[in-house]
Amino acid sequence: MKYILIAVIFISMIWEMSLHNDGLLLNLYRMGVGTSMWGCATLILFDFFLARIKRNSPFMQEFYETIKNDLIICGVWGVSIVAINYFAPSKYSFLNFDVAGLGVPFFLYGISTMSKCGKLSIAGRKISQKIILAMSFLFLLAYIGSFYVWWQILNNSFTPAKSLWYQISILCTAIFVFTESNRMRFYIEKERIEASPVLLDLLSSFKSTTGMYKQTAIASEQWNKEVQRLKREERKSKKSKKR
Repeated sequence: MKYILIAVIFISMIWEMSLHNDGLLLNLYRMGVGTSMWGCATLILFDFFLARIKRNSPFMQEFYETIKNDLIICGVWGVSIVAINYFAPSKYSFLNFDVAGLGVPFFLYGISTMSKCGKLSIAGRKISQKIILAMSFLFLLAYIGSFYVWWQILNNSFTPAKSLWYQISILCTAIFVFTESNRMRFYIEKERIEASPVLLDLLSSFKSTTGMYKQTAIASEQWNKEVQRLKREERKSKKSKKR
């Protein structure tokens, strides 16, 4: 999997470098999402696959169980579109390849899920609204940017190669927004955070990495301990009130 991830990132980078300057807005979009989202989506799908075949942790298996239907439907629908376009009598064109449109519902679902996180609480304490608003704003910004790019695609503003790169980038970004918003909601509802052991092993195999994901795993354990302490205090407080 290590070499598949490298290949995906390398292909996206070389492909992106071959694209001509498209103006400020599109260049900002490419820098903001682009290749990084190709890598993130690849990691998510790999993590999801191993969870489905029960080679991930029970906690990760439980999380992906909650979103598996939407991801599977997305994949099947994408393959169906490719098959229909390939076997259709008319000439197939990547300008009409609606991968980007496929990602739009996932954006909306992800933004909606993130906004609902603001109503949840951990150990009797409400989640900071600033965090929820910041994340919702970033996801909404990604959606608006993707919608703008999609509109350019529908107006045949790009060459086939450029159109396909942008559409894949939009879909990868949509998968990221959808998965991570649901992951945050799942963590809050469970009052527990866990770094995927699958991704931890994979990313640790890269010698050039800074160990950021490993540090995230350590921070997650510390956060879980703090939540457990707060929950014990909450239970003691409730008992004292009853007395």
